[in-house]
Amino acid sequence: MNINFKSLLCAISEALDYVEGSITGATHNHAKRVAYMSAVIGKKAGIGDSDLADLSACALLHDNALTEYIHNEQSAGINVLIHPEQTKLGSHCTIGERNISSMPFYPRVKEVILYHHERPDRKGPFNKSSGDIPLYSRIIHLADLVDIGFPPEKYGDGSGSQILSFIRKYQNIFFDKDIVTLFSSCISEGIFLKLKNENTEMLLDSAFPEKNCVYGKNQIISIAAIFAKIIDYKSTFTSTHSIGISQKALRMAQYYGWDDETQAEFYLAGALHDIGKLAIETDILEKPAKLTDGEYKRMQFHAYATWEMLRKIEGFEQITEWASYHHEKLDGTGYPFGKTADELSYKARLMACLDIYQALTEPRPYRKEISHEAAVKFLMKQADIGKLDKSCVADINICLGKSR
Repeated sequence: MNINFKSLLCAISEALDYVEGSITGATHNHAKRVAYMSAVIGKKAGIGDSDLADLSACALLHDNALTEYIHNEQSAGINVLIHPEQTKLGSHCTIGERNISSMPFYPRVKEVILYHHERPDRKGPFNKSSGDIPLYSRIIHLADLVDIGFPPEKYGDGSGSQILSFIRKYQNIFFDKDIVTLFSSCISEGIFLKLKNENTEMLLDSAFPEKNCVYGKNQIISIAAIFAKIIDYKSTFTSTHSIGISQKALRMAQYYGWDDETQAEFYLAGALHDIGKLAIETDILEKPAKLTDGEYKRMQFHAYATWEMLRKIEGFEQITEWASYHHEKLDGTGYPFGKTADELSYKARLMACLDIYQALTEPRPYRKEISHEAAVKFLMKQADIGKLDKSCVADINICLGKSR
């Protein structure tokens, strides 16, 4: 499968920004700005284009562990969304390092995510000194804290001087001396005016070129499983939903005899179908009572957010459709676009059925799961009134009922 990996990671980072913003106050496009600043610093350090791609990937995913970390803390009775001062950076870094270990670039960036919150004064989560912290980690750490403290909407005429004073004040405390020196020259070259006035993703594209890469079925499945985990941990109510759908999507694809690339694409669509939920407030996702009309409309927004995030990825046209149309109905009563039968492909119809099937057959804190037979019966009733595709439901019954 041919993928522009940087574009895919940009979409994931955009979703993660919503989560990080709830803890640190980071604003939209935070990870992309961190990646751009990191790439600019990296160029100053003499890092070549191919290695800049690795640095950028780590910067885009530097907070990939946040949803799982927050989930784990909440399970232990600690709500870091309410008490961000209780955040344990070491746990967050350890989970993030584990998550990216299945990424194709990982052998070249081992321990970068693990140590991206280390400090030269040895007061980081692992008490490392500058000499023991990877260069990429030191670069990302500075870019991350600068962007949180000085987001573009706060830039003014004196911002460059303020940021320069900030990083120099904390040199050898928070920030590595060599990285401060490199970044100081970037400030004088107007990096913050660019971030304020220009498209962040275009800036990141201009920082270094990246060609599309071809990944095999197993690689795509491995990568997609990480993304599904990140999405699922957003809510305890749906902690296995995306991975469950992607696994069933693969079984259906194999049942139909689709080629390996199509199997991988359909699995990826299942893994990413709820990426838009990262943009929805947790108190809405986990509300134990019935949602108000306003809350329900906000919840529905997740499908549009999925479309908005995925449509920017080159070559993802079909995957975007299969993923973001999972709440559309054949009679036009679905969302986010109110598509009708003649506008929905078979794979989009199948994904919609799988989404409902998975939701019904997985346990939720407020109800038990139902059986395969009961779920198929419900789906068929929806098909009888013109909302779902009968042939999809029939095939789900055959394929997914085999192991029951």
